[in-house]
Amino acid sequence: MIIIRTLIFCLGFIFIVGCDGDEDTNITPQLIGEWRITRIVISGCNDFDDNRPNIVYVACPNEVCHEYVFNEDGSMESNAHLESSSYRESEGSFTTSGNTLSYCLDGVTDCFVRDVTSVNESAMVWTVVSETSGCTSVISLTKL
Repeated sequence: MIIIRTLIFCLGFIFIVGCDGDEDTNITPQLIGEWRITRIVISGCNDFDDNRPNIVYVACPNEVCHEYVFNEDGSMESNAHLESSSYRESEGSFTTSGNTLSYCLDGVTDCFVRDVTSVNESAMVWTVVSETSGCTSVISLTKL
């Protein structure tokens, strides 16, 4: 009986100590600035042919690349270089909650939600899981 009480006490202590510092992380300050997608890995797809082990973006703007600008006021831009002569720019807004980034582009019905798995002053990684295809996309960005 003493062993059970001791075990319950220890587990309760670990739970309290382990949860003591749990606070929402504010990633917004680290997002502010201009970012470029540098790599995308797509895996775990229901259709194996949809998997992409390594898509690398280089040589922007002469090749396909995608850039984002996140501003302190919550506005943002999404700039896509589709080909050497094609360019698409969209504006919108973004919010964060914990490690989740949500952004909405003007004129687009659905907003985009990204799990920010890591971010620092020079690099960021997003993870996106598609419920329909089963694909997990890991998107690496570099701060410009």
